[in-house]
Amino acid sequence: MKIAILTTYFHPEENGLTRYIEGLYSALLKNHPEIEVEVIAFDTLKTGKADEKWGKFKIHRVKSWQFMGRTYAIPTPGGYLQIKKIFAENQYDSINTHTRFFFSSFLGIWFGKKYSIPVVHTEHGSGFVQNGNFWVELIAKIYDYTLGKYTLKNSAIVCGVSQSVCAFAKRLGAKEAHTIYNGIETDFWKKNLNADNIRKEMGVSEEEKVFTFVGRLVPSKGCQDILEALREVKAFRWKLFVVGDGAYRKNLEALIVKNNFGGRVVFLGMCKKEKIRAVLQITDLFINASFASEGLPTTILEAAATGARCVSSDMGGSVEIVGEENVYPARDITTLRGKIANYEKIKKTDITRFDWDNIAEKYFAVLNLM
Repeated sequence: MKIAILTTYFHPEENGLTRYIEGLYSALLKNHPEIEVEVIAFDTLKTGKADEKWGKFKIHRVKSWQFMGRTYAIPTPGGYLQIKKIFAENQYDSINTHTRFFFSSFLGIWFGKKYSIPVVHTEHGSGFVQNGNFWVELIAKIYDYTLGKYTLKNSAIVCGVSQSVCAFAKRLGAKEAHTIYNGIETDFWKKNLNADNIRKEMGVSEEEKVFTFVGRLVPSKGCQDILEALREVKAFRWKLFVVGDGAYRKNLEALIVKNNFGGRVVFLGMCKKEKIRAVLQITDLFINASFASEGLPTTILEAAATGARCVSSDMGGSVEIVGEENVYPARDITTLRGKIANYEKIKKTDITRFDWDNIAEKYFAVLNLM
């Protein structure tokens, strides 16, 4: 079985989508060597490397234009011709696309029809785009009701990364949807590191409680809500690590100055997973404050695997990971503040069932339905 993964992002980009593809297919290829995988990805970081072998993956990168700080991308005319040439020269048994509002997913359906290749679409969102900008949300909704709906209706199989995602996909046009959860390599995230050394390297004192946010710095990820909630947390000393980057960082920095947080908020920018693991292993409370249409946040799985307590907004499939008592209504800063102030009461989460080896076998069973 030869699979073409047509995606907007892949290595060296690092985000929830790339980690999902890498984790799922690494486990699949390890357990099923009869499968061959090639990734066709937009060259969002402008590496200039059209073809590359990376681990077990053969990557074809196509020229693209990026928008909104690389949040969205489309192929250039030359990039489209690259994709056309790749499909003309290869015989794929299936195409795997990700997230219905990415143009790469529509292209998957387009080339699937052209070359009679069935498409397995993996959906990562549990609702319409929410980013605080009226026009962006309107355009995204129009796209969802046209090309997005077309993608879901014309996929041979639709998978969703949580039950809430599957429910949304069916409302938008999918005939049926199979739940294939996000997963992680639990052994990697559970590896015990020297917490004292990490705290020293990160400049964290013995008295400070560590809170961590991981995600793109855009309004819908809710980092500003965390900062607002922390404004009234004065019962103990704390430090917030912000992992990720984006155009909204300047707004967050202004909010930090306004609240006189000084050195209590540290921006780490984009980090490799080894650095993220180190930060999470000294984290007292991981906070997912997103009010976007989340699927099943990989960051919560990673944080929980390191042993960190996790609190999350009630968007998407987060409750399917941490349970009802560890979630709060999205954008409810008062309730979030209470969760942070009483972080020691937050129960830790067992995420054994989200190991990639378990998830990959369920995905393999779905592939065999074609």
